[in-house]
Amino acid sequence: DNDSSWYDLKAVIPTVLTVSVSGNSGTGCDIGGFELVCTPELFGRWIQLGVWLPLCRVHTSKHRETKDNVDQEPWTYGETIESVSRHAIKTRYRLLPYWYTCWYNTSSRGGPIMRPVWMNFPSDQRCFDKEVESSQFCIGESLLIAPVLEEGKNSRKVYLPKIEEAGRGNVWWRLETRERYEGGKEVEVESWLDGRRAEENGTCPVFVKDGTVLMMYEEKDLGRNTEDLWRKKTMKAEVYGEKKEECVGEVYVDEGDGNDYLTEHGFWRVRGNGERTLVTGKTEWSF
Repeated sequence: DNDSSWYDLKAVIPTVLTVSVSGNSGTGCDIGGFELVCTPELFGRWIQLGVWLPLCRVHTSKHRETKDNVDQEPWTYGETIESVSRHAIKTRYRLLPYWYTCWYNTSSRGGPIMRPVWMNFPSDQRCFDKEVESSQFCIGESLLIAPVLEEGKNSRKVYLPKIEEAGRGNVWWRLETRERYEGGKEVEVESWLDGRRAEENGTCPVFVKDGTVLMMYEEKDLGRNTEDLWRKKTMKAEVYGEKKEECVGEVYVDEGDGNDYLTEHGFWRVRGNGERTLVTGKTEWSF
C-alpha cells in the first residue's frame, strides 16, 4: 500500500515500470494514495499521472478512527480539481482504441504497454539517465508521458528522445495543443492544475512521436457506456506529422465481449492520407 505523499507519487513511475518490464503489463497504483490524507494539489497531479497507467483506479483506505480523513473521489476536492480530473479521464477514454491496440499487441507479441524511455530509444544514451527514466515513460510505441511530480510547480523539464526512424522526422508533438518540439533536446513545458488551463495545455505533458496516426474517439461520442461506444466503432484519425502520406498508425477492433474476439476481429494499419490495410482478421470488422 502506498501513502498520500509527494514521495510516493514520485515512486509510482519506477515502481510500475519495474513490474511492467518483468512481464506484467496490467499494472498501476492506488491513485491518490491508500493511506493518509491526500491534498487537492497532490490528488490533481496523481490523477493526471494515473490516467496514463495501464491499470487506472482511485483507491484508498478510510480510517474511521481518524477525524481528518476524507473521501477520495475527484469531486471531493472542489470544482477546480474535479474539472482537471474530468478532463484527464476524458482524454483516457478518447484514447481507448489506442489502449486496446496496446493490449492486443502485448498479448500477441509480448512486451510491456508502459515502457522505460530507453526501451523505445535504446541508442539515445540520455534515456538511461536516472532522472529521465524515473520521471517519464512511454505508452506503446507512440506516446511519451511526463507528469509534474513536484509540489507547487506548474511546469517541468522534459527530455524528448532523438528519433532515428525511417519515415519519421526528429520531432515530437504535444498531444492536445499540437506544439512542435525537436527531438534530442530538453524542454520546459507548462502543466496547470487550473481547470481552464488544463483544457488548454492538456492532462499533463504528453507527446506524440512524429509520423503517428492515433485513432481516437471524439469527445461528443463519450457516454456512460463504453460498450456502446465500442460497438459503434466510430473513430477519428488524428495525424501527427507534416507529411501525412508517410504517417502511420494501427488499430485493433473486435467483438468486445465473450470469446468471439477469437474469430470476430480486425487489425488494421492506417495511413495519414486515409488508406487502410487489413493485417489480420475480417474486413467487416472495420471502423
